[in-house]
Amino acid sequence: MAIATPLSTSGRFIVDAHGKRVRLAGVNWYGASEDMGVPAGLDCVDRNTLAGLIAKQGTAVETDFAAMYMTVGNLIHEINPNLLIICEGLNYAGDLTGVASHHVKLAEPNKIVYSMHDYSWCDHPAGQSQAAYFAQMNKNGGFILTEGIAPLWLGEFGDTASALSSPGGGGTWWANLQAWLKEYDVDWCWWALNPTHGQSCAPGTSQIECNWGAPEPYGLLALDWSDVGYPAVVTMLQALMQPRTGPGIA
Repeated sequence: MAIATPLSTSGRFIVDAHGKRVRLAGVNWYGASEDMGVPAGLDCVDRNTLAGLIAKQGTAVETDFAAMYMTVGNLIHEINPNLLIICEGLNYAGDLTGVASHHVKLAEPNKIVYSMHDYSWCDHPAGQSQAAYFAQMNKNGGFILTEGIAPLWLGEFGDTASALSSPGGGGTWWANLQAWLKEYDVDWCWWALNPTHGQSCAPGTSQIECNWGAPEPYGLLALDWSDVGYPAVVTMLQALMQPRTGPGIA
C-alpha cells in the first residue's frame, strides 16, 4: 500500500503526507488485557504472519474528557508529533455528543481522530428503520463528519460471525450499519480478529471470566488462527474498505 507517512487530518478526512485520503479499515486483536498480558494467538502463529494475513484481506477491493485528551495528546506529541491522537466517546464509546460544544484541541494541528463504537445491543430498538438508525448514529457522533469537524472512526463493531454468514444474519442492525458506513464513508475497525480467548480474570480478582482457548463468537479467524474462518463476513467487510470520497480519490 503506497501510503506516505506521517498521517494527519484535513477536515473530516485522514490524509497521508501528500494530502491523499487514507481510510482506516481494520480489525481489533485483543488479549493484552488478559492474564498473560499479551494478545491471544501468539502461541499459534507468528505476529508477522498474522499481520500479513490481515493485510491480505484488504487487497481485494467525569470528568472533562476533552481536557484529558488534550493533556495526554500534547504529552505524546512532545515525544512524537507525527502521531494521530484517537479520542473515544463516553458511555462505552457510544456517545460523542459533547464534541459539538467542546472540541479537543492540541498544540499540534490536524492530528485528532474521534472514535465511537456500535453493536446491535447499543440502544437500537428491534426492527429499527434505516432512517431512524442514521438519525441516531449521526446524533451520537456522525455529525463530526457531516459538519467537517474531524475524521470519525468506528473503532468497534461486530456480531456473531457464524450468524452474519447466513442470509439475513444480523437483522436490521447489520443492514443499517453497513448502509451507514457506506453512505457516510466512515473509517472502521471490526471486533474482533480473535477466534479464541486467552485466560482472563475479573480485574483485581482470581475469578476466571474466560478460559484459555474459549471460542470468541465475533472472531473472524478459524479456531487454529491459521486463516479466515468466515469468508462471507470478510467479503462484506471488503465491500466497505475502499474510500469513496476525499482528497486524492478519483
